[in-house]
Amino acid sequence: MLNDTHIPMAASTTRPVPRLDPEACGHADGGLMRAFDLLGKRWTGVVLGTLSGGPTGFRALARAVEGISDSMLSDRLSDQLVAFALPSL
Repeated sequence: MLNDTHIPMAASTTRPVPRLDPEACGHADGGLMRAFDLLGKRWTGVVLGTLSGGPTGFRALARAVEGISDSMLSDRLSDQLVAFALPSL
């Protein structure tokens, strides 16, 4: 059997929606686009994931990332050096 008791609801308040600065949005969009451009490249996620365990040398990294060529690994590390200002190996 249903209870017909009325439960009072909190009064609805409307807050003004903040206006975003178009220039600030453009800067944020640009940063996100650069991040997705880098992360969308083949092997980048695997290389970053391998490096998350700590610093390693080029040969050890090449052995850890099975199937990547030396030239591709070099390209991905160069991309990451530029994007994240990582210290060179």
